[in-house]
Amino acid sequence: MLGFVIALLMNLSVSALTIYIDTLAYKIVEWKVPDGTVVAVEVVQNTCDYKGHITVPAQITYQGQTYDVVGIGANAFNGCKDLESLELPDGIHYIKDRAFTNCTNLKTINIPNSISSIGKEVFNGCDSLPVINGLRYADTYLIGVTDTTNSYTTYTIKDDTRWIGYRAFALCKDMESISLPNTVRYISKEAFYFTKLKAIALPDSLSYIGADAFSACDSIKEITIPKYLDSIDRTPFDLCKSLKKVNYTAINCTLIDFYGSFNFNYAEEITIGEEVKVIPPYLCASSKIKEIICPNSVEILKTGALLRCNSLRKITLPSNLKEIEEVVFSYDKNIDTIICLSEIPPYTYEFTFNPPGEYVFPFGAVTLIVPCGAGDNYKNAPGKWSWSKCNIVEDCENEDSDIEEITENNSVSIYPNPANYKVTIHADGDVTIINFLGQSVKVIKNIKGVKEINVEDLESGIYYVKANNATMKLIVE
Repeated sequence: MLGFVIALLMNLSVSALTIYIDTLAYKIVEWKVPDGTVVAVEVVQNTCDYKGHITVPAQITYQGQTYDVVGIGANAFNGCKDLESLELPDGIHYIKDRAFTNCTNLKTINIPNSISSIGKEVFNGCDSLPVINGLRYADTYLIGVTDTTNSYTTYTIKDDTRWIGYRAFALCKDMESISLPNTVRYISKEAFYFTKLKAIALPDSLSYIGADAFSACDSIKEITIPKYLDSIDRTPFDLCKSLKKVNYTAINCTLIDFYGSFNFNYAEEITIGEEVKVIPPYLCASSKIKEIICPNSVEILKTGALLRCNSLRKITLPSNLKEIEEVVFSYDKNIDTIICLSEIPPYTYEFTFNPPGEYVFPFGAVTLIVPCGAGDNYKNAPGKWSWSKCNIVEDCENEDSDIEEITENNSVSIYPNPANYKVTIHADGDVTIINFLGQSVKVIKNIKGVKEINVEDLESGIYYVKANNATMKLIVE
């Protein structure tokens, strides 16, 4: 026991001390790796006697122990006005807040691709770093505009840019558009805060969106979330009042802060991409979205995925769905239709439908539509609060029909297609309009020649029109 206490005290004393090697100062830190944590070092603040060029090593050795240099600590070089250039090693992972603030003579610095986190105001006051097309850069890190009072409506970003920095374009009130190269991986906190962006294409290279990155960009009407986006921080789309349509294609995106969200508060429509595997927490929280159709690629709804989707009325869950985690449907008081395309009920937890101690999910008002013959599977699903509490309806209508096979017949025509309010059909005999579940939603008897049909009462989506032994696809917008 005494030996353990001595070893613990020695470890604490080492981690608390500052190590000085070749004018640089280091402190021991614990660094997370896939298998746990390792002991490493970060560069910390020293005296500002740095002049000319500084090279940060990949490793240091102290008292016979070798440590990887994993980061640059907060304020490490802050105010070092005689520092002109700095070289960072491959393998370094982060730069903390204000690390190089007011290094007024710093002209060059490299940002290795191994870096995955850069803090706030890191390069503020570094006025000797290069400027290209009105934008200041630290290697592949775009620091921001050099003059926020200008009237530029757009900017050109250099091709190898990987980072859009903290508040890089914030308060550029005249900026209406910008093109991001397909090298950008990180958009930092408040990067485009309170701009007049009307549209922005997020590249497939993007892996991270910081907190409030697009907050108060109230002219953006539509956004596509790219498929390789890995994580977001709090409320990147808060107060985007014109953002009505969301195309969500991220395969497996996570929230850094569970209590954050995308904040698509004003969205009315969302399309889930065909490669999406995971529905993340709070995807449509507080939005005006009424319907969600999950494609067959979706395997799991994460904890809180549909939490507080106050306007949600209808959701379609695919046949490949395996699991619905906790509080997914909590406070979704207006939902009235759930379509489950799997014959085997997706696994649910004790609190999938209700949060602990509350009973707010409207089971009695929900129609649960399941495949023909699967009703008993859902009625016997385990759990006190589960599928069995819903009004279960088996979809056996048109069970034998093959609506997937599109056939042509020169005697049948439909126009316009896509249609909004009315569609004109040229056919002879009965015409049946079928939804994607194979259900007949409209039957028109004894058409002879041309007939105008009202489709305003149909929800937006894909339908199939059967007439004259032909099946044709109809899109209602």
